[in-house]
Amino acid sequence: FVYAATYELFPGGFASAKNLTWNTSNGQYSSEASTAIAQWSGIASNVSFVKSSELLDHELTISPGLINSTTANNLGMTTFYRNGTQISPTMIVNANVVWDKAVCVRYNSDLLDTFEKKTATTTHEIGHALSLAHCADQNACIAKGEYHIMHQTIKTSYVPTAYDIAKLKYKW
Repeated sequence: FVYAATYELFPGGFASAKNLTWNTSNGQYSSEASTAIAQWSGIASNVSFVKSSELLDHELTISPGLINSTTANNLGMTTFYRNGTQISPTMIVNANVVWDKAVCVRYNSDLLDTFEKKTATTTHEIGHALSLAHCADQNACIAKGEYHIMHQTIKTSYVPTAYDIAKLKYKW
């Protein structure tokens, strides 16, 4: 393991990650979303999820996204909100900002051609909602054959690694 001080985390996050309400934006991706949520459940005592019966009023939304010229090189994206206003990515990375809603989008990319790849991307985006950032030295990890869920690449496993789990426990 890497020492906790070097874990890549966003300084802020939800005020509490206990009983985060979630749902998909329109009923799509339900199996994928449930599987991805399950990957983060039970890891840290302060992180838990409750599926909301409401389609609009919850803290974590998992949504499909369409590929266009702006998103062509992306597999997914998480957007953060406070009091209905989007928080700038610069603030997420650099400031101790608290958000009350996160929208995790998994784009309909041809590169994500299996359930495992789609779910891995959704699991990755939920990791961002839980304040986990990308791995700082992805090339070094890849050279060692390590593919953490928070790597910025196509993954064939949607299960967080020991490193991802340690990051989540350290944060929460």
